[in-house]
Amino acid sequence: MRRDRVSLAVAARLEHTKPSTVLRHVGSALRQERASARFRVAKNDKFKRFLQIPTADGYITVPVRDLKLARKLSSFANAVNYFLRTGDESRLKPFKGKSIRVRGRKIEFLTGPKILSELADADALKLDQLYAPIAGGR
Repeated sequence: MRRDRVSLAVAARLEHTKPSTVLRHVGSALRQERASARFRVAKNDKFKRFLQIPTADGYITVPVRDLKLARKLSSFANAVNYFLRTGDESRLKPFKGKSIRVRGRKIEFLTGPKILSELADADALKLDQLYAPIAGGR
């Protein structure tokens, strides 16, 4: 609903499920101003996502509950991917010298072109997988 700007009914249909099922699983991320009004997506949600962040020591998986932080990490992953495809460092610049704090741990964004290229050459970067696999296949 957030990405495609569609109604709850359309979003449910696209996912081959019912609106009631969507509400049961993600209802806290939806808002309804009054009983007969359309559902709207909240600006932020607190769903836990397990995201992978590349570091010099390899990938680390961090739990993220903040949509803004998840979007920031997604932008970083896109910037790394863009750099590795084109060699253009411009999209990495906003992340240079920046870090995030997750569970009290400071994680610096890996933006050095040399290290990123070395990791890519060693096939150590999984650019197509921002979300970590969930144990148990869920």
